[in-house]
Amino acid sequence: MPISPAAQAANPTVVSLTFNDGFTSQYDYARPVLRQYGVPATFYVSSNWVDNKAKGYMASWQLDGLYRDGNEIGGMGRDHKSLTATYFSDPAADLAYKRDQVCGDRQRLAELGYDPWTFAYPQGATNATAQGIVSNCGYLSGRISGGLSTTASPYAEPIPPANAYALRTANGPAGAITLTQLQNAVTAAATHAGGWLPIAFNQVCHQGDPTYSTCMGTTKPIDDAVLAAFLSWLRTQPDVSVKTVRNVMGAPAQPPLPPRPTLVSLTFDDGLKSQVRAADDILDARDVHGTFFVNSGPIDRQESGTMTWDQVAALRDDGHEIGGHTLDHVSIKGMPYNEAYHQVCDDRARLIQMGF
Repeated sequence: MPISPAAQAANPTVVSLTFNDGFTSQYDYARPVLRQYGVPATFYVSSNWVDNKAKGYMASWQLDGLYRDGNEIGGMGRDHKSLTATYFSDPAADLAYKRDQVCGDRQRLAELGYDPWTFAYPQGATNATAQGIVSNCGYLSGRISGGLSTTASPYAEPIPPANAYALRTANGPAGAITLTQLQNAVTAAATHAGGWLPIAFNQVCHQGDPTYSTCMGTTKPIDDAVLAAFLSWLRTQPDVSVKTVRNVMGAPAQPPLPPRPTLVSLTFDDGLKSQVRAADDILDARDVHGTFFVNSGPIDRQESGTMTWDQVAALRDDGHEIGGHTLDHVSIKGMPYNEAYHQVCDDRARLIQMGF
């Protein structure tokens, strides 16, 4: 059935692209598409997953890139815990835990410079208590999953929304998101008085990536080519715009990220005598310290071109770090475990014995 053109809308329609959980696939494959079409999105993340560099989830440097592009970073709880589950039999302790999940998460994201103002409920689970927590933690909205239809009212949220702490999104099946589904959702909203249409995405998959089939087998994934086709189509729709959730909710403009420190470590391998001169003439003269990885075996054997223990000690006394590099400067890749253990652990024991 052909899609009715959104140009029939009597009022503007605002689309918000929201991404759940902070998957790295969103950075890898959604970010280039968003940049190509010049539209912002809202990314909901859990701060402990960010801090712990959880596998498959974005690190802070990736969130920095999204934020600098003009995208919004919102909260999803410290550990992505459902706010409707029970974690402690004592009601007061349970409530305190959930408050920390939400408020502590917001505080941490703020410390990272992301100025979070909107929240998405993990698993889309909410109730009156959860909504009260999100509100009391200072968020302007809490996003659920689903609730907006293409065949019956409500087709879109009003602006401001009916309940900012149960912000609905476009309905969709558990399978892969299609271009037709997205177009139908926008068209349904646009042809029924417009309004606000948040859309939720999970994994973003790319054909040619070795994990493409696995990615497309997850819950509500989207192919990045489908996302690109959707954004291209949105450009052709009069009275349809794309805004972040915080923008629609009237949050202040995003501040710039604070300066990020850059740390450089100067590391020197093999305990060579030439490095002593570099330390004396270059590093020490500039009050810079390095890390010197030495092999205790060649030092004990007084091999030519290798530092003496007195020279290693002098480096340590000047503030430089002394680290291990195996007993005999051999590759332990593929080495039998017992031999590798001997090379690494005996080297460390000898360094400790010598006072390092």
